[in-house]
Amino acid sequence: PGLRVAVNSLLKSLPAMANVSLVVLFWLVVYSLLGVQLFKGCFFRCYDYSTQFVYGSSIFPLSNNIFSPTPRFSGPEAVPSIVECVAANGGGTTAWSNRPFGFDNIFRALLTLFEMLTTTGWLEMLQSMVDTSYPGLSPFVNRSP
Repeated sequence: PGLRVAVNSLLKSLPAMANVSLVVLFWLVVYSLLGVQLFKGCFFRCYDYSTQFVYGSSIFPLSNNIFSPTPRFSGPEAVPSIVECVAANGGGTTAWSNRPFGFDNIFRALLTLFEMLTTTGWLEMLQSMVDTSYPGLSPFVNRSP
């Protein structure tokens, strides 16, 4: 009888949970629209497929300091824009690639916000948002902390 009472109360609460779910979905859509307006195209970066090196990233794989800029981004071989990224290394192995999350369209923004809502991988998103610059430019380290 105890399990029957629990299941019946759960079934009776479904209409109220549906209303709350609609309100949460509405706010996720509103915030995803805001994210698309603010961050569309800002999460792209220059990636070299031959060396698996990300130009302009805030994480340098050979350093213990997570906030140290990569040497190629701060020196004369810097790759700050999409045009210089595609032309780097003779235009063969570098590509202007996007991260697996972002706000480029409403559906991707909804998935990103859901991922942040569930707190899985949100620290990487947070660091990427702090490093974002303008669309078409590589991320700058701690640009907008």
